[in-house]
Amino acid sequence: MEPPAVNRHPKTDEFIEIAERLHAALSAVVVNGKPTEEPGKTGASAPKKEDKKDDIPAFWRICGAAALSITAMVAVTLYIQLSNSVAGLRSELNSLRDHNHEVVRKDDYNSRNLAIAATIKELQANNAATLELWKERATTQERQLEENKQTIRALEREVQQLRERLTLLERQPTEPSRTKPPVPPK
Repeated sequence: MEPPAVNRHPKTDEFIEIAERLHAALSAVVVNGKPTEEPGKTGASAPKKEDKKDDIPAFWRICGAAALSITAMVAVTLYIQLSNSVAGLRSELNSLRDHNHEVVRKDDYNSRNLAIAATIKELQANNAATLELWKERATTQERQLEENKQTIRALEREVQQLRERLTLLERQPTEPSRTKPPVPPK
């Protein structure tokens, strides 16, 4: 019965296979604490050394291959974790790139801000000029208003004088006039 499938890096099986080959190769080189022939060399060409049990400590004779295979497995595990974290970082970087397409670049932002600032300065200059024109126009209209008021007062005085004359003329007895009445225009 196989263990349940685990989501692993695609190269995990390849690394496990390499570790097993390494373990097998190391086990072939040292069997029961005795060095054997190196792979690829024939027995005739390699000189045989005498076994000296005192040269290799007992701990390494018993646990050497196991310690080496454990070290290899730890190295493979660390490599797999490192590659998984790199893959995770790559996916996060890609998602950031996807989300950053809406971000405005600094040069574009600065150029737009400079254009807006220039437009605001132009509008402020135009507003100042327009304000001066409106002030001049208001001053001119105030002068015209004062002149019109003075003209109205003068006309009111003249109308008052004409009313008084009319009243005087109406009170005087009417004398037949020696002059001809005016002829109405045709």
